[in-house]
Amino acid sequence: MKKTSFLFLTLCSALSVYPQLSWSPPSTISASIMDDSSQPQVVVDSNGNSTAIWVENGVVRASFLPLNGTWSTPAVLSGSGASSLRLGVDGSGDVTAVWLSSNGTVQSATLPLNGSWSAATAISASGSETPSLAVNASGTVAIVWANNGFIQTRTKILGILSLVSTISPSNSSNPDVAISTNGKVVAVWRTLLGSGADMIQSATQTNGTWASAVNVIPFQSAYNHNNPAISIDANGNADVLWFRYLVTNGVYSNLFLYSAYLPSTSTSWSQPIQISDTGAVNPSSLFLDIRADSFGNKIAIWSISLDGGTFIVESSFKTPGGAWGPFSILQDSNLYSLSGGLDCDALGNAVSVNMVFDGSSVKIQAAEASTWELVAQLFWGSQRILSSNPNNGFPVVAANFEAASKTSFVTALWLTSNGTNTILQAATASKQSISPPSNLMVTQSVQNYGVFQDYYNTITWSASPSPNVFEYVVYRNGVLISQVNSSTFQFVDHHAVQNGSVTYSVAAVDGNLFPSQIINVNFP
Repeated sequence: MKKTSFLFLTLCSALSVYPQLSWSPPSTISASIMDDSSQPQVVVDSNGNSTAIWVENGVVRASFLPLNGTWSTPAVLSGSGASSLRLGVDGSGDVTAVWLSSNGTVQSATLPLNGSWSAATAISASGSETPSLAVNASGTVAIVWANNGFIQTRTKILGILSLVSTISPSNSSNPDVAISTNGKVVAVWRTLLGSGADMIQSATQTNGTWASAVNVIPFQSAYNHNNPAISIDANGNADVLWFRYLVTNGVYSNLFLYSAYLPSTSTSWSQPIQISDTGAVNPSSLFLDIRADSFGNKIAIWSISLDGGTFIVESSFKTPGGAWGPFSILQDSNLYSLSGGLDCDALGNAVSVNMVFDGSSVKIQAAEASTWELVAQLFWGSQRILSSNPNNGFPVVAANFEAASKTSFVTALWLTSNGTNTILQAATASKQSISPPSNLMVTQSVQNYGVFQDYYNTITWSASPSPNVFEYVVYRNGVLISQVNSSTFQFVDHHAVQNGSVTYSVAAVDGNLFPSQIINVNFP
């Protein structure tokens, strides 16, 4: 998306003061300061409530933080020997947790909003590993895992859990899964081929039925491909990222992040492209996260090592149907930037967390951005230190948007040492958005030029009541088509189809490029 030089200069002036989340001081939420904690996971629901799970003394524990409340006494969800935790939340605030038991069965438990955790239920056979979980706003749940070299899955639709489906060929591992608001599920994984090479593959489920697996890479590559991560937007467009690399006699080289795109209307992935620096390290030492907002924008962060010893945290962004932009660097080369996380709420308020070594101790730092700032290539705000103790690691973060109060809520978790054991700490933050426009309407007119007729749609709206509106953005069928200044309350869309079915969306954007909720109107 291009802006005029005047608009870009105005944006730079408007963004001279970066609005930051208001973070709470850290609090300890693990049950005991005498037992080691690990593997934290966190979600925030659309009411601003947070749920955390982690492993402590070998069992899965969980704590709930109501909005403006305090963390609950941790509950025990599992037996001993649990690992590989995952967590998701739907639009009603109901939470789903999955993990591996000591014998390798995938276990699941649920927490209804304002209720209590259910008993754990086994949903796979023993010998399973690396489960992944996705939950959409309507409550559809998709779980995938590897079992004896095959990718298997179960889906819960309207509260009914499907039978186990095997969706991959043999020699498959490391699955990830995403689900759109309309219930489309896309799973990705790594498969070793008979030639010794490997491939990233995927399968798609629509209306409860899985299609056959397809290759994400349309050619056999001499490189290794592993650790895929997937995101799917509200319109059903999927993006997958993964690490491509060479390994020779145990030495890793030519490592970079690959990406491919699957439009909602296609069954074929786009040609893969490189979007990162080129590194030299085992990808199992790296982290990768990708998220989508309700506009269809996607944002990703990852770590990479250029020398095999220090780590850089990078980020990139793409608009709906567009290409990934040039990556930006969140964290310069650092000895202990080993782990991090990312989340993005519906409005495109993105938050990243990562480890950073300051020369004497390891801190947890957070940065925030709006997808609109990333469109303008202004990227991330300054990093903020969240941790008060000197020895920290392995942060995760979750964000969500509460419509009634127009507030974005964020919760971060990380591990810290109390000098004897590893405990779990948390911090929360919030930020209010501007109000959206209202009274969105569409009328169609025609201009007769003799040799042809131009049907054009005029979209009008009433101003946002917020005082800090910088511009309005207009979408046609989920694709950005215009940006107009704050004193303009209409847009004319030429070359429309006579009485053609179309959905227009409009949002206000404030002086720091943080958008309001979008409002929609259908025509005719």
